[in-house]
Amino acid sequence: MAIGRGYVTSIENKETYGADYGVLYIDSVFTPVTRVSYDVTNMRTPNGVADLLTVQVQTDGVISPKEAIGAAARIITEQCKNLIYFDENEIVDLQESVQHSLSSSVGTASSTASNIAEADAEINDFLLMRIEEMEFSQRASNCLKSENIIYVHQLVTRSEQSLLRVPNLGRKSLDEINAVLLANGLRVGMNISKPTIKQIVAMIAKKEEQSNSRSGLQSDIWG
Repeated sequence: MAIGRGYVTSIENKETYGADYGVLYIDSVFTPVTRVSYDVTNMRTPNGVADLLTVQVQTDGVISPKEAIGAAARIITEQCKNLIYFDENEIVDLQESVQHSLSSSVGTASSTASNIAEADAEINDFLLMRIEEMEFSQRASNCLKSENIIYVHQLVTRSEQSLLRVPNLGRKSLDEINAVLLANGLRVGMNISKPTIKQIVAMIAKKEEQSNSRSGLQSDIWG
């Protein structure tokens, strides 16, 4: 019996404790965690569908699973501190600088996804359209509607991973969706700010109100 850390091979044990005649050294496992598994599923929230992470941890009883996860989180936090080379004030200044840069680039055109600016998306008329107004296949449109994705702006803010978890929406359908979006200056996984989303929703409401008003006027004329 010995006290150690992690996994130690038989060769290391032999070097540490000596090559005694008749002693057979074996590998040693000192970790109290015996098994770990995880699963990522969909979870509905007021803001749409989010990822739900479920982690299952089994230990040998020396520590509890809760303590094991807490210790792992602490280690990760300490390790990641080495990557932080600026203070919080610099982060705020950087965010403001990026936001100003995006705002000043409104109107810039681009033909590829990598060059699409988020500011361009804020004024893209296709963000106001319904899914059925786009040139998606009937299958893709039905899959999106089943996830309560009614408008294009709801679609482009979703990640590819979350869309691939939509029932019956496979890689072929997603590639088709991406092709149509790219042809119209958009892409999946765009980061659109909340104020801009509110502006888009207001513009959609105004657009549909005007459309309903015209429909009512035509009915009065032909009635």
